[in-house]
Amino acid sequence: MKKGFSNKKQQIQNEAVYVMFYERLHDFCLTFIKWKGLPFPDTINREVQLYLNELLFRGQTAAFLKVDPDTGEVPGYIPIIGAAIPSDAVTWYGGSYSYSIQTERDTLHASRDVVALCQPSPNKRSLMAVCSWYAMQLSQAEQSIRVNMINQNTPAIIQSPPGQELTYANMFEQVAGFKPVVYGRENLLGDDKNALLAYRYLQPAQYVADKLEMLKHDILNDFFNELGISAKSIEKKAQLISDELNIDFTSNSLAKNVYLDCRKAFCEEINAIYGENVSCEYNVDLIEAIRDRQTETADNRDISGTGTETVEGVADE
Repeated sequence: MKKGFSNKKQQIQNEAVYVMFYERLHDFCLTFIKWKGLPFPDTINREVQLYLNELLFRGQTAAFLKVDPDTGEVPGYIPIIGAAIPSDAVTWYGGSYSYSIQTERDTLHASRDVVALCQPSPNKRSLMAVCSWYAMQLSQAEQSIRVNMINQNTPAIIQSPPGQELTYANMFEQVAGFKPVVYGRENLLGDDKNALLAYRYLQPAQYVADKLEMLKHDILNDFFNELGISAKSIEKKAQLISDELNIDFTSNSLAKNVYLDCRKAFCEEINAIYGENVSCEYNVDLIEAIRDRQTETADNRDISGTGTETVEGVADE
């Protein structure tokens, strides 16, 4: 085996675990907000929503406009969503008088008054960095669980007489196979007839995999709170007062407005410019699934003997 091969193999495995968690969080970011009333056929409506959410996930400015497919003039009657890039002089407030709208097919050009824009957040922050940060923490916790589970293995350490190593290995292989009788030569045990009583077990590592699993649960809570979804199980001890709970929910509401308000403003622009009835909201079904999962995990935490009272809350619209 080449030197460093095992380390390289472990590095590949670590990266695979990170990618697994990143893709899960990425998928969640593409579905945690749902759009209603977008003027697209039902056959492509889901694709449009995923495409729109992907643009915002990457930190790009999304644009909605209608174009005439024959002349290419804007406004027209065919709805288009793409990534907006300023193409004219910058205004006093950092905007532009016209934009280039990049789609998967081509690039369109339109003035600001016929384009509805959506920022991913007030400071145009991408959710990619958020997902990367939490995916890294989750992957580290997952790898720690795997290492802790492996370290529960407690093999027997046998000191065999010189030249008897293979004989002892074969003998204990039969013992591990539950053979009722193991045969050996007369001098198998050497002069010390109690040699087989001299083996010992390695001391296993302290079992903390269950605590690390709860840590993953808490990391996911923080991720959901970052997106404005209060799925956190608040472990309420006797001295915790209601005002402290209110503070937690208030801070969560502030996080919610960061992302949702930008999308609501986008809907209002579309409706004002093109007379549509577009709106957006949290994906209630997804949030309810999170609520059920978090409640189940919190109940398991209580059963395990933490001695805490769990208070559940999801910031609903």
